[in-house]
Parts: sequence; C-alpha cells; structure tokens
Amino acid sequence: MRADILDSMQTMVLFPGIGREQKLHEIRRLVTLKYGYLVYYTVDEIAEENIILTAASRP
Repeated sequence: MRADILDSMQTMVLFPGIGREQKLHEIRRLVTLKYGYLVYYTVDEIAEENIILTAASRP
C-alpha cells in the first residue's frame, strides 16, 4: 500500500497538473491506482514545489 502511494506521489512530482482540480482552484486531487487512496495537494510554481495535504483517517 505504501509503495502505491509513493508511486502516485512520484508521478505527481513529475507531472504536477495530473491531479483533478477541485472547487478550490489551488487544490488538486490524485487517486492512487491500486488502493484508491486520495492524495490532496497544491502546487507552488514560484517555489517549484508540491505541498501534500493530508486528512484524518478514512472511516
């Protein structure tokens, strides 16, 4: 499971626009392939970094 999340995050670093844009336009959502976990993130183009946002555990 950890490898699936890390693979998705590596893809996000290479292609920051890959995630689906949310209603808050700075936030993007990426779904991991194997387990379907949601990764929310924002891209700071000036600093050239991705910021990962995490939520509480899933119900």
